[in-house]
Amino acid sequence: MIKRLYRPIAATNVVHPSAFVFTNNRMNNNVIKFKKREPVKPPRQTPMWLKRLLVLIGVIAAFALVYVYFAMTGGGPPA
Repeated sequence: MIKRLYRPIAATNVVHPSAFVFTNNRMNNNVIKFKKREPVKPPRQTPMWLKRLLVLIGVIAAFALVYVYFAMTGGGPPA
């Protein structure tokens, strides 16, 4: 299978032939222009140490929220 490297771009500023003015090189506007596709960038990889750090911060934040909840509500086992 042939890989398409170029994609057609629609002509811009197309002028009707009856109103055609031969100045400023306007005749090239009716030509289909081709542009090369941009290469696909690989996704960014998150470093393993950053993932571990984020998990550790999440666990510490969860314990802090549980402590604050029980400290504010005076919670504990029912009497």
